[in-house]
Amino acid sequence: MGFLEALQDYNARALGGIFGDYDYSKADEANVFGHYTDLGKLPWHPTFSDQSAYDSLATPAGHWGKQPNLEGRLGWDYQPSVWQMGQPGYIDSLQRYYNEEVGRGIDTVTLPAPYRQDLIKKPPEQLF
Repeated sequence: MGFLEALQDYNARALGGIFGDYDYSKADEANVFGHYTDLGKLPWHPTFSDQSAYDSLATPAGHWGKQPNLEGRLGWDYQPSVWQMGQPGYIDSLQRYYNEEVGRGIDTVTLPAPYRQDLIKKPPEQLF
């Protein structure tokens, strides 16, 4: 399923608990920070992951893992899939998400080959 097909599918299911880029009908309770698990993340969410119920061969998701930063502290690293990177506007969407959420559940982004790591830029105040 391509991005446009996924968007059409979203529009068709909008009354079934889907809002924006998350399917709340799949959600458990939010944690104390108001964050839900990745189970309901839809393919157009910037950090759509392999923990989502919507991860499939047609829409392969990215992956979360722990990575040390320059200080040696472990933080959450997100690696998008090659499929995600190929979707129109995805890199800009991931950059916006990273800028808004860095330090609050996402610390680094590792891009898959053959993409250049410098496509996602850390804001100056977040350089480690």
